[in-house]
Amino acid sequence: MLPNTIWLITNYNCNNRCSFCYAAKACEIAQKENEIMDYTYACDVLKEMRACGTQHCLLIGGEPTLYPEIIELVKFGTSIGLAMKLVSNGRRLSDSTFVDSLKNAGLVHSSVSIEASTAELNGLITNKAHSFEQSIKGIVNLQNAKISNNTVLTISALNAAEIVQVAELMHKNGVLNILYNFSLPSVANDGDAIGDAHSLFPKEYADLISEAYLKLKLKKIHISFFATLPLCLIEENIRSQMMLDKTINRGYHCHVFYGTGAAFEPNGNVLPCTHFVDAPLFNAKGVDGKFAYEGKFADEWENGIHKDFIEKTWCYPAEKCESCELWGYCTGGCPFLWMHYDPQQYIK
Repeated sequence: MLPNTIWLITNYNCNNRCSFCYAAKACEIAQKENEIMDYTYACDVLKEMRACGTQHCLLIGGEPTLYPEIIELVKFGTSIGLAMKLVSNGRRLSDSTFVDSLKNAGLVHSSVSIEASTAELNGLITNKAHSFEQSIKGIVNLQNAKISNNTVLTISALNAAEIVQVAELMHKNGVLNILYNFSLPSVANDGDAIGDAHSLFPKEYADLISEAYLKLKLKKIHISFFATLPLCLIEENIRSQMMLDKTINRGYHCHVFYGTGAAFEPNGNVLPCTHFVDAPLFNAKGVDGKFAYEGKFADEWENGIHKDFIEKTWCYPAEKCESCELWGYCTGGCPFLWMHYDPQQYIK
C-alpha cells in the first residue's frame, strides 16, 4: 500500500530536551548544525506524495513550530489538498497570534505532548523550566481558535504514576482526545536496538494502562492508547471492555506493517517510521538538492526496498500471532519491542 499519511520532519532542533526522546541524538546534532529541511524540497515532497494519494501530512521534529517557514508550508500543503497537522510540544502555541496564523494557513489539527500533571515533574522530564505552563496555554489557544487537538503522554518509568492524573487534568481543561503512547527502544545506525533507560517491560505497560483505564472509566473520562503493544498482554475481560470503549483498537494501526505511512528527514532520508532516526530505507535527495523521486516514489515504495523491509521486519512475533483471533486488530506489537525483548516471553 502507498502512504495515506506522511510525517515531514522539518527540523530536529527542539526547545525541550525530553529524557526519553527517541530523536535525542539527532536533536543534539541539529542544535549544533541547525540543519532544517529546504522549503522547496519540502514542497516537492508534498507534491509527489499528494500525487501518490497521500491525504494527511503531520509536521514533526524536533519541534516543528521552530521551522522558519512553517506558516508557508502549511498554506502550501493545504492548497494542494493535504490535511496539514502538527505534532508539537505546544510551547510556541502559547502565542495566540501564532496559533491564529496557523489556522489561517489551513492547519486542521495539532497534537500536544504533555509529560506530567505538574509543572515540576513536566519540567524535570523535558529538562526545561516553564515548559508545562506554555504547553497548557498552547492547548487553550488551540481550543479558542477552534483547531482540532489532542494531548499525548509518552508513558515511561519517569511518569508511570501520572496516567490518571494527566487524564483528569486534560479532561478538566476540556480536552476530548486524550492519548498515550509508550517509550520504546530506538534503532541505532547499525540496526541494533538501543535500550532506553526509561522504558518499561511490555507487560508492565499493559498492566499500567489496564489499571488506569478501570479507574478513569469510573470517572467517565475517555482515554486512548496507541496499539504498539500486543493485545494479548492485556487481561481478556479488561481487553474486551477497552475494545468496546475504543480505548484500544480505535482505528490506530502500525503504518510500518501496512506501508500506509512514511517519514521524510531534512537530509532527504526516507524512513518507515519516525523512530528510525538516521536509519533510512533510502535517500530521496539528488546531488542537486532536489527531490529525486518525482513520478517514481510509488514504484520504489510498493515494489522496492520498502516491500523487502516489511518482509524482513515482521518476522516477529511468529506464527502464533497469525492464528490468534485478534490478528488484524493487533499486529503483534511494535517491531521495536522485539528488537529489544524476546517475543516468546510475552506472546501468549
